[in-house]
Amino acid sequence: MQSPPNGISVCTHGAEQEPVVIIDDFFPSPQPIQDYAKTAPFAVHGAFYPGVRAPFDPSYLRGPAKALHYAVTEVFGFKKNPAVSECFLSIVTTPPAGLQPAQRRAHFDCNDGETLAILHYLCDEADGGTSFYRHRATGFETITEERRQTYLDTVEHEERQYGEPPQGYLSGTNHQFEQIASYGAKFNRAIIYRGYSLHSGDISNAQNFDAPLGAGRLTVNSFITVT
Repeated sequence: MQSPPNGISVCTHGAEQEPVVIIDDFFPSPQPIQDYAKTAPFAVHGAFYPGVRAPFDPSYLRGPAKALHYAVTEVFGFKKNPAVSECFLSIVTTPPAGLQPAQRRAHFDCNDGETLAILHYLCDEADGGTSFYRHRATGFETITEERRQTYLDTVEHEERQYGEPPQGYLSGTNHQFEQIASYGAKFNRAIIYRGYSLHSGDISNAQNFDAPLGAGRLTVNSFITVT
């Protein structure tokens, strides 16, 4: 693998040594994205994200094309051109008391190694980065299609036996998940990882969940997939 260009770091974590690419100064001009977020059509999207989302033009990823090319080809080894499958502006708005059980544990975005998540922070360090986890009972750090049913069955058994996760956002290690890495947020930083990795946002249970649109924990969440 070639050495990363300036502003790009490559880390690995856990027993499975999954890579995470960290790109600072990700987008050439991030302020217009924040401005757009003040009037974007945010709405609840799906049952899992703890907040609201608005569709965003995936062509914005052409801006950091050089950094993305390095991550996609050199780090993750994609040989085909990936396609953008989703792109959303996202703001965390759900207070701890309103979280559903699935929102209070580590999660995965997909079950294949050919989908990458791109998380672009348009918020500050205080709004929280992202941590990665190992499920204690199975030892899984990634949930592939082959592992999926075993993982889901084990989580169901655990919660029948011990109860649902504590009310609030996951913070560090608990009886069910071991935190194996944490990557801090920074304005205009992006992190890229395989979507099957168990992870969770580092969201403080004491933060302000009523921040105006365009503020708070604002991110752009994109997924690219080899088709």
